[in-house]
Amino acid sequence: EYMGLYASEILAILIQASRSNQFTLGKSGGVEMILLIIAQYRKDDPESEEEREMLENLFDCLAACLILRDNQEIFAREEGIQLMIILIKAKNFCSRPALKVLSFALGSLPLNSRILIDASGLTLIFPIFMKKVMKCKKEEDQRKMEEHVISILFSLIQFCEGVYLDRVVNKFAENNFEKLNRLLELFQEYKCRLAEVSKTINSETAKKLLGDLNENPEEKLYLLKMEEGLQTFQIVNYLLAFLRLKSTPVIQKRLEELCKTKNVAWTEVAATLQEFYANWAKPTDGRGEASSETSKSHTFLDLISSLRSLES
Repeated sequence: EYMGLYASEILAILIQASRSNQFTLGKSGGVEMILLIIAQYRKDDPESEEEREMLENLFDCLAACLILRDNQEIFAREEGIQLMIILIKAKNFCSRPALKVLSFALGSLPLNSRILIDASGLTLIFPIFMKKVMKCKKEEDQRKMEEHVISILFSLIQFCEGVYLDRVVNKFAENNFEKLNRLLELFQEYKCRLAEVSKTINSETAKKLLGDLNENPEEKLYLLKMEEGLQTFQIVNYLLAFLRLKSTPVIQKRLEELCKTKNVAWTEVAATLQEFYANWAKPTDGRGEASSETSKSHTFLDLISSLRSLES
């Protein structure tokens, strides 16, 4: 047990620290080996603290190496997506780290989003999104869960086409559009949280701290906002924009009504998407190269332009 824990800790450090190590893990069969170890816990929780820590390290290794598209392909071939779905359904120790890994596995490979849908993953992901299952006692843990599931929805919307995209979009019309309400709830929640960060950074104490650290105030503000969920807020804005412009007429109409009720301005959403695009959303294929797969009709610039025309 102790040797396994020690080896997993070293491996996690190496994989998270180096793109080269991530590539080597995939080429040497490391992804397959980690999946085999994790699969042993499909039904049973780890028995000791050492086992739990070892598993957490292995899940971290998977998440880190799945930044690379090559490893996403290996993960799909070895049925890693199906295994993560089984672990999430089990509602045990592995469920939350499996959700995290799943969010990375969908990162830039459209095939993986289709595999998730074919494996009935939508019936699992949306209840988590609605906070009907896998609730966390700690606020920080709950927020991480939200971030992972929103990241998964972002990938599904970005990379699915045809009937697969229709299946994702149609979920937002179910149960009297409850998922649209949840999306707007998250919009308001993260908007308020980020506003508090801006307020704090402008305080005299914060200004003094920034001066002591010799940091650029704007850069520091951006980093603090990232810690408080800026990217998740940006993704929520993307999902709202996509559903308003690219979904069914029924969903578009209901979302427009809800946004008017809650005073959500589309020009504000467009500005958030512009920042998102500038900092994060220029597509790559996981190897640092531009990817043609993300050049679709619902690109960021298309959404931004169309949103602005709504209120012009």
